[in-house]
Amino acid sequence: MTIIVFTILALAAADAVSAAQERITMTGPAWVPPLIRRLAVCETHGNPQHQAGVYGGIVGWYVGTWQLDRYAGMPRYPWNATLRQQVRVAVRSVNRGRYFGCLHGPEHQWVRG
Repeated sequence: MTIIVFTILALAAADAVSAAQERITMTGPAWVPPLIRRLAVCETHGNPQHQAGVYGGIVGWYVGTWQLDRYAGMPRYPWNATLRQQVRVAVRSVNRGRYFGCLHGPEHQWVRG
């Protein structure tokens, strides 16, 4: 019984931490570059904890692309990086011409600006 109670409390604590994580929205945080803000909102609703198989982080990086573009000392997976680290790498990824679906097609013109 004690193990079950502990597990429930641990899961509740993890949910609270996850819910408290800062997300990118169309209006905040102000320090995020506008293109990265729109891209993150389009790709993952600005969720830095986003994880879908081998894709994750605010812009849904393929893990291999994250590992190529991240800076030394950053986490191996994007969903483990801070929001500031992810934004920094997102700028680098866009500057390197990495493919993100929300940067292509007429339906995503709003993302490109």
